[in-house]
Amino acid sequence: MIKRMLCVTRAVPSQVVLLKNINKVNNMSICTKIAIQINCKLGGAPWRVVIPEPNMMIVGFDVFHDTKSGKKSYGALIATMNDSHTSFFSCVDKHESGQELSTHFGTGIHKALTKYREKNHKLPNTIVIYRDGVGDGHISYVHKVEVDMVKKTCKELYGDRKFGLAFIIVKKRISARFFLNTEKKKEHYQNPPPGTVVDSSITDPTMYDFYLVSQHVTMGQ
Repeated sequence: MIKRMLCVTRAVPSQVVLLKNINKVNNMSICTKIAIQINCKLGGAPWRVVIPEPNMMIVGFDVFHDTKSGKKSYGALIATMNDSHTSFFSCVDKHESGQELSTHFGTGIHKALTKYREKNHKLPNTIVIYRDGVGDGHISYVHKVEVDMVKKTCKELYGDRKFGLAFIIVKKRISARFFLNTEKKKEHYQNPPPGTVVDSSITDPTMYDFYLVSQHVTMGQ
């Protein structure tokens, strides 16, 4: 209840700590993680990924559906605001019930670009957008409607200036499974290392698609 009020109603950064956790004898690990969280909520950056491309804005967008009431849907957009990609802008828009493909995408991009220019006194040279929650049947709609929205919005701000734009659809629920077999024996199958990219042979030749093993998995495939 406290976290909901501070996060949703008041929009105030907070840190809640359970007394049973800090009363433990060997609690240095717990205290360290709490300190990292507090530092992050105060605007610090506990870690970052080094990306060599300067003046680039990375954007993520997804839609949430309230399955209980069936009446609420919200589109959320988040965008990086600096070269180290540790400062963020975010916005949320309410949608019609069950509407997965956002008609407010262009508005969110406009807000993000305006905030980026306000903080950096310039617009990004490159925009990379990750769009989640799109089925195969809606890909053509996204290409015709959402990508067009983004281009029109950028045209308003950039004018005739050239900029780079990458629009990437992310699909997490896929049936494909990949295994690494260095010994060429069935019993030696294991998960491929994180960072593995499969971009040929089994991909769609009509699209620029690829499979990515993004993290180390200790259980399952």
